[in-house]
Amino acid sequence: MNTALFIARRYFFAKKKRNFINLLTFMSMIGVAIGTAALIIVLSVFNGLENLTRKLHTAYNAELKISAREGKSFVLNDSLMTTIKSVEGVKTVTEVIEDNALIQYKGTRMAVHLKGVSDNFSEQYQLKDQIIDGKFKIKEGNLDFALLGYGVYTMLSVAMNDEVTPLQVWYPKKGVKNISPTNPLNAFNQKAIMTGGVLFIEQQFDQNHVIVPLSFAQKLTEYGKNRTSLEVKVKDGFSINKVQRQLKRELENKSGLLVKDAQTETDGKFKGKFVVENAEEQQASILRAFKIERFFAYIAFSFVLALASFNIFFSLAMLAVEKRYDISLLFSIGGSKSMIRKIFYFEGSIIAFIGAIVGIVLSVSIILAQQQWGFVPLGNGNSIVESYPVELAYLDILWVCVTVVVVTILASFVPARNASHTSITSNLLK
Repeated sequence: MNTALFIARRYFFAKKKRNFINLLTFMSMIGVAIGTAALIIVLSVFNGLENLTRKLHTAYNAELKISAREGKSFVLNDSLMTTIKSVEGVKTVTEVIEDNALIQYKGTRMAVHLKGVSDNFSEQYQLKDQIIDGKFKIKEGNLDFALLGYGVYTMLSVAMNDEVTPLQVWYPKKGVKNISPTNPLNAFNQKAIMTGGVLFIEQQFDQNHVIVPLSFAQKLTEYGKNRTSLEVKVKDGFSINKVQRQLKRELENKSGLLVKDAQTETDGKFKGKFVVENAEEQQASILRAFKIERFFAYIAFSFVLALASFNIFFSLAMLAVEKRYDISLLFSIGGSKSMIRKIFYFEGSIIAFIGAIVGIVLSVSIILAQQQWGFVPLGNGNSIVESYPVELAYLDILWVCVTVVVVTILASFVPARNASHTSITSNLLK
């Protein structure tokens, strides 16, 4: 058995009178346990929120989205559509026109994000289960209908049983630069549309999104043959990433296709190439924000472990003073400075190890209990989920263990070094 480890274990487990060193040792273990548990739980909460965000955005984000790298839109012609549909694995291509617009209902107005989609949009999005009022429809015969985000619905106080009052939608007229102060709405195109249903997905979508038929958006915005994006549904059994790479290659070969801004008069002017994004890339900014917040949460709660390490530091420092005679005796029988340092490193490691094990068991128990019973609620009854989402990642536990090891080594360094410089003569003579 390793001599240094054996002595460290004897120091830790030996029966001894209760003193301040024992209290500090106990506080050190409790501190490490709390810090470890808190760090794992916080990281698990971020995992849960990130995965929930991914799932919610999947409901209305296309598997693949094609847009212009520069400019707001591009001209959709038969050649471009044929090129996209010829790629193996492409199931559905949905044409999209989206932009900001002004909407009014019974005198209440608000700015919204208007999204016009072609008739096959129901094959593209997983939205049917997100309808909380009305019906999942944007077309019924020759009539156009709008699907409102829950935030738009509540802000405008729309009555779903009102079959008389339509929504009024305004969009700036093409080429108008000056707005009359006496009649500002004259600078806008105006169209009316009835409400079809209300979607309840997540706050970012709900607060300002409105989905309408492509033909409605086309007339309102005067986009003509222009589209802001094309959204692609991949056939079952095909890899989304492979289809994405193939689309990029095909569109790169067709980079001379018309890509332009709908608001310019230079019809057909090439302004850039196409961008093909998967669902995760479409929400890259949100996921990046989660990763940044998660990193800072990790740093912040690592300081809890750092504070706990102060107790380890003081506990080992006082132990070194208490065991001066033992250390001097070890030196006198041939013990090296390296062995003395190892004794105190092992002592600190035992304290941290027990604390970390307790913290891991505690945190895993809390996380599993939250997943099973959801005893910590999230928001109110209008929330998508009733309780805080948590997801345990074993890599997080590994990183927390690495953090504990690093903190323990740093906390043990000075006491171990001081113990290895203990004077032999003065302590043995005493």
